[in-house]
Amino acid sequence: MIANIVDSIVDFVDNWVWIWLIASVASVLLMLACSNAWEKLEDKKHQPLLWGTWTFGFLRLPFSILLIVSVYINLIRAYVYVA
Repeated sequence: MIANIVDSIVDFVDNWVWIWLIASVASVLLMLACSNAWEKLEDKKHQPLLWGTWTFGFLRLPFSILLIVSVYINLIRAYVYVA
């Protein structure tokens, strides 16, 4: 009974780690897309699009935090697995 509960908790955590890993990859792609869009806008100096790019750039912050947290979670899991 207790083993089943522990197994379900471990499965739940494993699923969330995979979700975090996928979100981390998506955040890196999003950051690359934002930096490319920013460079193109700086070249063309489009003012209406500039505001949208700044807004989109602020959306990168939660994804960056998610990336950092997911790296730490994976490092902790690796340490616990080795130890």
